[in-house]
Amino acid sequence: MAMNRVYAVLGVMLLASAAWAATIPDAYRLKDPEGKTLAVAVICNQCKGNPKPSAKCMQGVGDGFSDSDLCGDCLIKSNWGARLSYAYDVFIAGKLQDLAGKPLVDQFVKVLLPINGWTVYSRTGSDGGFRAALGATAPRRGKTTLTMDVGTVTYKPATGKSNAFSIYLLPEHYKPCAPPKAKKKPAK
Repeated sequence: MAMNRVYAVLGVMLLASAAWAATIPDAYRLKDPEGKTLAVAVICNQCKGNPKPSAKCMQGVGDGFSDSDLCGDCLIKSNWGARLSYAYDVFIAGKLQDLAGKPLVDQFVKVLLPINGWTVYSRTGSDGGFRAALGATAPRRGKTTLTMDVGTVTYKPATGKSNAFSIYLLPEHYKPCAPPKAKKKPAK
């Protein structure tokens, strides 16, 4: 009887993991030449449900949502130490534009990885394009460079501490952010 419960829980976990991974667009999957997914890119939105970008719902934020789930730096905490293993150099490319559709020039882009909190920076050019370069993390299997193009993304440059467009590079079956801790009510 107890064993059946264990199998049921494992089945639910596998289904949930598959559903979570299925929400990642194919363009946001880093694949090797054989088509195996090596990592996924997660780009957070300020608003739940990933609505169309607007002045209030920008993509690339450091803390926000992916669909209706918490997203951002908490993903690094939840997946801390997860090793991404790829035997090729990697480019993560894309373009940033403002709400009017004009290229964002000289905008910082950062790619955050869960292993030791590594961060790779890039900067947009005159056409709004960026390309972050990462070296192989496993013994090389060739001179091929893998490229993940996240496409053209609308972004409103932030000010202050977190003014870079953020991309989280995570394992395919990454752990979601932990729910926020309930705030304690002050004693009366």
